[in-house]
Amino acid sequence: AMSSMIMTFFISLAIMISATGTLYFKGAPVDDATDMMHALGPWAGDFALTLFTLGIIGAGLSSIFPNLLLFPWLVADYTNTERDMKKPLYKLIVVLVALSGLIVPVLGGKPVWILIAS
Repeated sequence: AMSSMIMTFFISLAIMISATGTLYFKGAPVDDATDMMHALGPWAGDFALTLFTLGIIGAGLSSIFPNLLLFPWLVADYTNTERDMKKPLYKLIVVLVALSGLIVPVLGGKPVWILIAS
């Protein structure tokens, strides 16, 4: 589980560095997701909105499930117990991690800064 967490961190870091390098040197300000969508305009044209939306949904779905399982697996590894996701503690952890995704939409905030902070 620890190696998965480390790999996820490095992959996210590489994506953020690549995007930052590309958009910063173009002088494109990025304050929200729509600013990133406009960067696709020259390449994807009118299809940029659809492409970006599919990318955001795909990124969210591909990362939410590993993120939900990662913390309970780390707890199981640390306590040297079986990875039984039916245990009440693990169910509670999964619910809390899932609800933590609502912090930005409910409290407001810039997702870009949340990504950097995480």
